[in-house]
Order: sequence, then structure tokens, then C-alpha cells
Amino acid sequence: MLLPLTIVGYVMGLVATSNSMRYGGVFFMAAGIYPSVPSILCILPNNTAGLTKRSVVTALQLMIANCAGFIATFIYTADQKPHYRKGHSIALAFVCLAWVMLATNVIYCAWENKARATGRRDSNITKYETLVRNGKTSAPIGDRAPDFKLTL
Repeated sequence: MLLPLTIVGYVMGLVATSNSMRYGGVFFMAAGIYPSVPSILCILPNNTAGLTKRSVVTALQLMIANCAGFIATFIYTADQKPHYRKGHSIALAFVCLAWVMLATNVIYCAWENKARATGRRDSNITKYETLVRNGKTSAPIGDRAPDFKLTL
């Protein structure tokens, strides 16, 4: 992930004393955010099994991501120009939050894969079979299967 480049770009935009420094910050923002989007969009579907579940999860992810455009119209207002410190600060906070959440997700996926490899999730099969036997589900076990590996 190249989100740290985006963070550098927003910090440059916040502390810039010249337009050339702000302009340089824009390049860092773009160099960090644009390559990160496809990899962020791939993490969730790769870690979700089942066509219906994967479709719903992907749609929800894109819906939440598109809210950023809605938020941006309210955080970058005309009264802030030419520096847009409030807008950059809020955007920087969201990028930092995204970086922390991605790091947490990677740590969780590694932990869960280790638990599955050592057999600590084998009880999921028994729980699933009980649900099927009681008529509570007919869906496949999917990503709860002990042999399903999460993508880092």
C-alpha cells in the first residue's frame, strides 16, 4: 500500500508556504492514493466466499467508498481557499484511519490464517453441520471453512 505517500502529500499541503510545495504535495497524494484503490478494492472480495455474499460485500464496499465524494463537497468549501487547511486535515485524518484499519486487517488475517492452520477453527464444521441439520441454513460453509485462507 502506498497510503503513506498520500499522507506525506496532505502534510505537504498543510504546511506549504508556497504554491510549488502545494503542487508537489498533490503529486504525492495522487502517487499514493491511485495505486492503493485497486488493492483496497480487492482485499474484501478475495476474503469472502460465495457468489451472493461476495457480490453484496463488494456493493457495500463501493457504496461506502463513494460516500467520500459526498463528504468532500462539504469539507472543501470556498471560504477555505487558497489553502484548504480544514479540508486537507479531514482528508488526512481519513487516510490515516484507512492506513491503521488496513494494518489491523492484515494483522487479523495473519492471526486467523495461523488459527486455521493449527486447527483452532475445525469446530466451524461441526457448528455448520448442526445448522444444516436443524434446517437453519442451506448455504455452503464458504469463508468459515477451516481450510479457507484469507488473503493478506
